Amino acid sequence: MEPQGDKQPGDLTTWPMGHLAFGAWITIRNHYYQDKLRARRPPPGSEGGGGVDPLATIMYELALLEDAGGRKEAGKELEDELVAALVDGRLPAWYEAQLRRLYDEDRASAYAVGVVDRGFEHLPWDGQLHGRLAGII
Repeated sequence: MEPQGDKQPGDLTTWPMGHLAFGAWITIRNHYYQDKLRARRPPPGSEGGGGVDPLATIMYELALLEDAGGRKEAGKELEDELVAALVDGRLPAWYEAQLRRLYDEDRASAYAVGVVDRGFEHLPWDGQLHGRLAGII
């Protein structure tokens, strides 16, 4: 793909904020699941001791992918957290806090970085709909 003007392929600066926000949401969800699964099953070598066998690391990552019960539990926890944030009228603040945390931890995707860099005031939140869903309005 040829660059167009001064834009490079994969440049997200021209993407609509809603598209970036969706990609950033996927980043939040993926890291949430990953963090919960790792908490359920600590990685090899986390107990201390010598180096970690690369094969043990690969087997660990595969075990995380196969942990359907853990993924289901993490999904329910995330759903509960989102519903609580919506009902309490703090969903935008929750979303922002999640992205800022990932950004600060250097785990943010390009989508998340795009949202953080552009500023959260540009996100198209529908406060009236949130209020209706939460029973506030």
